[in-house]
Amino acid sequence: MSLPQKKAPWDRNNKYWCNYCRIFVHDNKTTRNLHDSGAKHKDNVQKFLRQIQKDEEARNQAEKKLNTQLKAIEAAATATYNKDIGKVQVETPPTSASVVAGKS
Repeated sequence: MSLPQKKAPWDRNNKYWCNYCRIFVHDNKTTRNLHDSGAKHKDNVQKFLRQIQKDEEARNQAEKKLNTQLKAIEAAATATYNKDIGKVQVETPPTSASVVAGKS
């Protein structure tokens, strides 16, 4: 049976980085649980989630605006194209349906 390994001195001071609070916390179960249950940490998590929601809404609005602009551009291009085609109207050959019906 082997003896439990002692931690090296440099391993005793491990730190955990909290992404929500932007601070280091000692990396042990007790300290992390104490930090995670704190009011400041919970507020920071709520702020983080609200920011994600705001970013999502802003992205959706930008996408709607882009789609509206693209539709307006497409409509303007179609109108210009139809105007150009109207000016340079080329005689179209009769379709097969009109030839069969005797209309030429």
